[in-house]
Amino acid sequence: MVFQSLPQWAWDISFYFIWKWVTETIDPVIGETMGTLIKLVDRVRMLDNDMIRLNQKLSMVLEYRAKLNPQRQDELQRLVDEYKSANKQFDSTGGKKDVPKGDADS
Repeated sequence: MVFQSLPQWAWDISFYFIWKWVTETIDPVIGETMGTLIKLVDRVRMLDNDMIRLNQKLSMVLEYRAKLNPQRQDELQRLVDEYKSANKQFDSTGGKKDVPKGDADS
């Protein structure tokens, strides 16, 4: 009878110490990491919004300048091509393009 309950008792003790270690050591770290991840996602979202706004302003300024000086069309187009976003999913006018899921990673 004693020999049958000894392995169960050892299992319970080891399970208790593992549970205690996880709840005291791992859970606080996971909580801090989740908070950091949420802050990082918010910052990336804000940067994306800022990038969209800046690209819209740049497009508007370039269009306005093109209307003022029609002879500088080639130079302005060169500038637009040079500073246009190279991201396949991001359009420099601020809109998102539809890209197949396989092409999004490359």
